[in-house]
Amino acid sequence: MSKAAHAISAPPSPPSAQSRPGYLATIEHARLVAAVHRWVAEYGRPPRVVDWDPACARRSGRPELAERFERAGTWPRFTQVREHFGGLGNLLRAAGYAPLPRRIGRYRVVWTRREILDAIRRWSELYGEPPTMADWDPYRARRIGQAWRVERYDAGEWPSVKSVRSHFGRLSDAVASAGLVPRRQGQQRAQATAALDPDVELRVAAVRGFGDRREPSQRLAEAVKLVAAARDRGAAPDLQCALIEVAAVAMDWAATSRLAAVSRPPQGTR
Repeated sequence: MSKAAHAISAPPSPPSAQSRPGYLATIEHARLVAAVHRWVAEYGRPPRVVDWDPACARRSGRPELAERFERAGTWPRFTQVREHFGGLGNLLRAAGYAPLPRRIGRYRVVWTRREILDAIRRWSELYGEPPTMADWDPYRARRIGQAWRVERYDAGEWPSVKSVRSHFGRLSDAVASAGLVPRRQGQQRAQATAALDPDVELRVAAVRGFGDRREPSQRLAEAVKLVAAARDRGAAPDLQCALIEVAAVAMDWAATSRLAAVSRPPQGTR
């Protein structure tokens, strides 16, 4: 057989592992998942489409989000997410987070009856009392000059009064269905025996309001690493944010453990 014929019939050399499409896709998947975890560590919640799609952010009337994305220059674009995962929900699932629910603007609009009851109980555990109309209606809170209620509502993932009414008719009926006593009209808020720093309170709300499925020990360990990194850099603002994150994660873990202890049957019972 001639050299030319041998060259034609010889099988091609197998591609290296690094050049195979599957290998490259795996690397890109890992990079996108890591970006989600970095985003949560920095902003306290999973990314939304408007966070990684500047054009969408501008169309939605949120140019500041587009400017933040472009100024950072380190986050993946939504087109990359769609190419490798088909959508943001699939990426969030791969990263261990529940997919973001459907929204109007920044607020979630689809809630089930059970989710609303769970949210009422979480709110009461976090703030020591059931939610009021102004707590879950940012527009009402602004009208009566209580912007702090809007900040508290925006810090977590909570139903709106409209969502509650669609299932229960009245917020007070939903609170009663959750096994709690609703506040009567005109009833004064009970004074707390100890007050949290407002930044810590808002960060605790964010930690508890979003579905981070990682183990509490893992979240706390990662928060402590952020403290060490900020301390080594000598960045006082970053150190303050990292310490607040540690406090928020630790308090969330303590509250979850307390609820588990209360719901656990006493020893010796069946």
